[in-house]
Amino acid sequence: MNPQNLSHAGMAQQHRFREVQYDEAEARLIWQWRNDAVTRAASFDGGVTEWSLFWRDFGRRLQQTDVPTPRILESDGSPVAYVSFHIPRVTDHSPRASIEIAINVDPNRRRNGFGRLALLEAEHFLKDAGYHRILAFVK
Repeated sequence: MNPQNLSHAGMAQQHRFREVQYDEAEARLIWQWRNDAVTRAASFDGGVTEWSLFWRDFGRRLQQTDVPTPRILESDGSPVAYVSFHIPRVTDHSPRASIEIAINVDPNRRRNGFGRLALLEAEHFLKDAGYHRILAFVK
């Protein structure tokens, strides 16, 4: 998606929804967000993830061809949210009918509307990619 000017709290901000890069610095940032105590408390798998396992799985996720590549929501050039896509746990067996998503917001940027914005951007992105239903399981 192209950068957009969106007004938030009286200030115009540039937002961009882009593909995650296979980059150790970007992966470490996402890993830190994932291991945040509040994030873990809201997760179905609340354990701490070791870096070596995360890095391995991060690389595998970026190589998957059966789901879209994870995305980063940027605000004014800084990453604020991570969106990953998964094969649904419950499916109707139609190709691309459903996709499961997970959203992780930068712990320092919570309560600023970035989770909602990431969901809206994901919805547009997935609709353009041919998906008809988005599933998100909330604890």
